[in-house]
Amino acid sequence: MRHRSEQQGNKRFYQKAWFMWVFLIIFPPVGIFLLWKQKIFKKPTRFILTTVGVLYFASPFFLVANTTIPLFYNHEEFVEAYQAEAKEVDVPFELKQAEETDHSITSKLSEDLTIIENKDDAGQIHEVVLVGQGEGSDIVLAMGLTIGLANEDQSIDEVKEIMNELKLFDENYDFENNETTVERDTIRYNMKYKQSEGLLLTVSKVN
Repeated sequence: MRHRSEQQGNKRFYQKAWFMWVFLIIFPPVGIFLLWKQKIFKKPTRFILTTVGVLYFASPFFLVANTTIPLFYNHEEFVEAYQAEAKEVDVPFELKQAEETDHSITSKLSEDLTIIENKDDAGQIHEVVLVGQGEGSDIVLAMGLTIGLANEDQSIDEVKEIMNELKLFDENYDFENNETTVERDTIRYNMKYKQSEGLLLTVSKVN
C-alpha cells in the first residue's frame, strides 16, 4: 500500500491544494468547484469556504449596484456642459460663480436666477438646484435648460414632457402649497415653492 505522502506526490498540479487556494482567491467559482471535487476538507469547512468565496466574488457587483453615479464629476464638467447646452438651445444665460463652500457652489444666471451645485467630499455633483424669483420667460428657459442638462440624450420633446408633468405650464397649480416630482431613469426632478427663495427646481441623481 502506498503511503499518503506518495499519493500526494503523484497528484497532478491541478489536483493539489495550493492550486485550489489560488483559484479561491483569483476566481472563486473555479476554486469552489475544485474544493468540492477534491474533497480536501470536511463538509463543514467546505461550506464555510464556499460561503466566503461566494461573498468575496459577489461583493464588487453589490458595490457597483449601490454606487450612485454623479450628475457631473466636478464643477468644471458642469460648466462645460452648461455652456454647450446653452449654446445649443440659444439662451442668453452665463454662469457667474458667486460663492463656494465645502459642499456647494452657487452661481448667478441673472438677478433673479441662481444655480446651486451640491457636491460630495470628492467634488462630485449629485444635485443641482435652480432658484427662480419673479415671473417671465427667463425662468421657463432656465428650467428647460437645467432639465436638459441632466441628461444629454433627452430630446426637446422629452424635456417639455417633464416640464408638463412638473405642472410648470399649469396656471392653476398651487406651487405654494404643493410640490411635484418626476423620475426618468436615474434622474429625479422636483419642483416646489418657498416664499423666502422662490420657485425651486431640484435635479438629482438616484440609483
